Amino acid sequence: MKTCIYFTLIIFLFSCNKQIYRYTLPEIDTKISLEDSQEFYNRISENTTIKDLESKNLNYIVFNKYSNGSIYLNTSQKDNCFQDSNKEFIVIWLENNISYIQKFNNCYQYNYTIISNELIDYILKNLNELETQRVKRFSENNISIHILSHSTFKNLFFNINNKKFYNRFDEFDLKNFDDQLNINYNFNKNLKIVHLDKLIEKTINNVEFIKK
Repeated sequence: MKTCIYFTLIIFLFSCNKQIYRYTLPEIDTKISLEDSQEFYNRISENTTIKDLESKNLNYIVFNKYSNGSIYLNTSQKDNCFQDSNKEFIVIWLENNISYIQKFNNCYQYNYTIISNELIDYILKNLNELETQRVKRFSENNISIHILSHSTFKNLFFNINNKKFYNRFDEFDLKNFDDQLNINYNFNKNLKIVHLDKLIEKTINNVEFIKK
């Protein structure tokens, strides 16, 4: 009997997680307010590395990737810590023409690592587009798609040449399906901010982050 109950519950949760709502949205609102930018900056501004970079007037970006409800339990014998993806971020900066990357979360601090200047060079080359371009929502004609699932969101904060700005998007908006054609798919995939995200993810995957 218990097995049947658990099995039914699992099916129910799975079906809820895939539930999709469609609603008409003639104009896609992708504006990012000053309050949004300030809220994210407030979350990172007390970090000692960020403070140090700003005191030196260095160019840097902050990258944060999270999913709603993504908290991971570290079950090591030394300590137990809930790793909240919303509080994990990557800092990439340029100092004396050398690029560095460092990872932080609510449980640990990691050593910084030297990386190529590819990311910073790309940012400097496409600064205006990175600030102004916005990823459009997944849409079928004039039907906007809102999916109830653990979608992955990206936050990017820039402090470049004494200018601060913020951009963000939902990875779901970059997708396309055979039975759900996203009319914004081609537009989104060609955005500079999306290409930068791919470069950052590639860099992160090639770096071994070592705890302090």
